Amino acid sequence: MSTGILLCLEGELEVEMVMALGKVREVSVERRCADLTEVEAAALAGIGQIAVIDAGTAGLTLALLDRLEENGIGSILVGNTPFADRQVVPPHAADIIAAIGATVPKGKTERKERIGVAAPTEVGKIVALIGAGGAPGKTTLACALANSIPQPSILVDADIFTPAVAISLGLEEEAPGLISAVRLADRAALDALEMEMLLQTSGDMRVLGGLNLVNNWRDVEVSAFGRVLSVCRQMVPWTVVDTYARTEYSGSTDYGFGPGHDDVLGRIIEDADTLVLVGRADPVGFRRLVVEYKFLQEQGHHVGHIAITGVGSTKSMSERHVRDVAAKYLAENIIAFPHDPKGIGDAQLRAKPWQCPQIEELVGRITGVRATRRRHRVRK
Repeated sequence: MSTGILLCLEGELEVEMVMALGKVREVSVERRCADLTEVEAAALAGIGQIAVIDAGTAGLTLALLDRLEENGIGSILVGNTPFADRQVVPPHAADIIAAIGATVPKGKTERKERIGVAAPTEVGKIVALIGAGGAPGKTTLACALANSIPQPSILVDADIFTPAVAISLGLEEEAPGLISAVRLADRAALDALEMEMLLQTSGDMRVLGGLNLVNNWRDVEVSAFGRVLSVCRQMVPWTVVDTYARTEYSGSTDYGFGPGHDDVLGRIIEDADTLVLVGRADPVGFRRLVVEYKFLQEQGHHVGHIAITGVGSTKSMSERHVRDVAAKYLAENIIAFPHDPKGIGDAQLRAKPWQCPQIEELVGRITGVRATRRRHRVRK
């Protein structure tokens, strides 16, 4: 059985390749594609096993190459300049045919498989704040944590459905942030210099704002988002990531091309060095916390720290009672954050991170270094 080839080349090289491949018994040219849209359409229709693509083709992104692989299409890039971390074959028929011979066609991959990532080689660490629905206070704690870490840090608003970091810190909500970083990463154009141009400052913190249009969540490609986190690792010792509530516990969020609702969250959890699970000290909030905790355990993820907010909001939710209940369901030692609506409200009105002794305790557990309260300039 011959291997089907999808060609997306230009000019004389395309003609040369058609003639050269016609002489090779083991392969056949299934489609001569005018653009990448045709390549994707052929892949979705199950046509071909290997796509030979000009590395200079307009619209070529890393996410597109990942999508082709998901649908069982291997890709060979042809050109004279590198494209991110992908191997590029010289534009000569003999070299391309040799690359085709060395490429083994793959079957379709499951979404869970492609979320995984190799162990990072960068120096910086990633701390992800995760939790179930019901507004347990992830954004408040993420801002406070990033502000209190005694080393340079970047706060990333990765809540792709209800981003709130910018409004919490008095930053520009319409400024280019996460979506611009993802799009640059998708084109293999994101580096530390480009990232610096996208970061906003809040006091001594640097912040990568969230989506300014939540309908753009489909544009946050998983692989490109992983590269955004890699650049953050290279820039600073600590990256704090604010996330969103999981929408599915069945693992069935596969929508074909493009990301599912929980794919970005899955990538964050896979990439994070430390997971901080956040829950609310009320019966419903605690139940949601336990469900998320058990799910993470079943998936093989280690929860480094558990933060329970709103402790003391009622007599039945005193710190002693919360710790007694937590001891029955949670293996990790919790950090109990007090119910402090006045302190949190005042901090938000002044566009400052909330501060309390428990934040310093959490920083100490994560970094092993005593927390510092950074100077925070208030916008007038």
